[in-house]
Amino acid sequence: MTRNDLEVARRKKKREQLNKSGASKGNGDEGADAQLDAILRQILNPDAYDRVSNVKVVKGPTFYKLVAQQIVMYYNKYRLKLSDDTVKQILSSVSTQVHKDYKIKFVRK
Repeated sequence: MTRNDLEVARRKKKREQLNKSGASKGNGDEGADAQLDAILRQILNPDAYDRVSNVKVVKGPTFYKLVAQQIVMYYNKYRLKLSDDTVKQILSSVSTQVHKDYKIKFVRK
């Protein structure tokens, strides 16, 4: 192997290591989720926060982000700490907006 071949191999290995470390960081979504959780803890009552965190587990992260955005918008508008009842109303309004109708057809021969 020549000196150039060694240099090319080192650069390639370094790039692979950088790509692996960048992929493990997850492009900052974890930090954004942690920040969103901190904001929700401040603007929600404990019962309401528990309800929203359960939504994250049950309905998935995309639905959770939609609900969290609605909650933050509501808080920015009224500047009130949100109760569990208010969160229930927001959840029902978001779920009707996102609701998908599934139709099942049975074809018999």
